Amino acid sequence: MKLAPNAKYNFFVAEIAKLKRPFVKWRGLLFRASPLQFAQATRLMDGIGSYRWGGRWCAPGVFPAVNTSTDPAIALAESGASFAYYNWAAGDVRPKIIVAASAKFSRIADLTSIGASWVNVKELMREDWHKSNAARYESLTQAFGRAAHDCGAEGLLVPSARIPSGVNLVYFPETLDKESEVKLMGRQEVERWIRKR
Repeated sequence: MKLAPNAKYNFFVAEIAKLKRPFVKWRGLLFRASPLQFAQATRLMDGIGSYRWGGRWCAPGVFPAVNTSTDPAIALAESGASFAYYNWAAGDVRPKIIVAASAKFSRIADLTSIGASWVNVKELMREDWHKSNAARYESLTQAFGRAAHDCGAEGLLVPSARIPSGVNLVYFPETLDKESEVKLMGRQEVERWIRKR
């Protein structure tokens, strides 16, 4: 589904370009909760799901993005966001797997500590991006994610929309530089127990 671009995209690009240090280095553990049908080791961290269907920080069909969290409880809560949004019944919940990855990045746009007057993080987090997409428009958060991506960011460090004080890291696999990496922990166990399709 092709979405009309958000008018704030060019503004975000211009403001990011003005910053002396628009990105920070980041390293640590990341967690991801995934339905079993996407739990193959080769698919867990490829971002193809968000490329196809979109997410808060990337519109469908624009670029791959992998949604991770800095805590397993946050990852699990974030993975249930669609159930809460669409008021699905408890019986619709399907099995999931939680995995960890060690990661290091050179260029992360950090929205958890940004002090810039040109971006209102609380406003971004309150936005109903589903509603914007249903109206065939790129949401404000998706425009910011695209701007950061196009300015060379490897990802975004953002507040969780589900857990107060929680932090998510959304990274862009195609923009990682040579020094950056995301290494799935327990990969052999995932490959052993989750059958390839």
